[in-house]
Amino acid sequence: MCIRDRYMDTGKLVPDELIFGMIDIAISKPGCGKIMFDGFPRTLEQAKRLDDMLRRRNKKLVALIYLNVPDSELLERGIGRRVHLPSGRSYHMRYKPPKVEGKDDVTGEELIQRDDDKEETIRKRLETFHANNEKILEHYKEQDVVFEVEANDKIDIVWEKVVAILDKVMAGDGVAEPEPKEK
Repeated sequence: MCIRDRYMDTGKLVPDELIFGMIDIAISKPGCGKIMFDGFPRTLEQAKRLDDMLRRRNKKLVALIYLNVPDSELLERGIGRRVHLPSGRSYHMRYKPPKVEGKDDVTGEELIQRDDDKEETIRKRLETFHANNEKILEHYKEQDVVFEVEANDKIDIVWEKVVAILDKVMAGDGVAEPEPKEK
């Protein structure tokens, strides 16, 4: 088990020093062209530190893909999730229900709702998310690298939108212009 997993498996955030150490190692390797982050940076301070680190390596962030989903939908997605812990199989009471309510399709064992999928926890996470991400989005909008995807749709449609952005970004020198916002 790697050090990062010890934090993630217990639901803790990986410390900044560890994250930035891993990033620095990755981007300093010869031949490191492009790198993708998922759910990072989480704070404005991390965004600024990432910018500084990339700048020192003569690199820059060329795209931030923001998957925009209404809070009400995120709440429904979270509170409807059920898990079979021994296997990791995941269900959703609305989108992918088990054949027998509350039971795993394969073993018939009980499904559980994880603590982090409970309404109060999700609401707190969303508050934190908005408090931090609005600042991060503004920071990167100033750099003209934000691509917003309306992601309240079927996964294959959202995926097509993301792939189209990645295709633009990965083409040529890796720089793509965000789609202009309609006013």
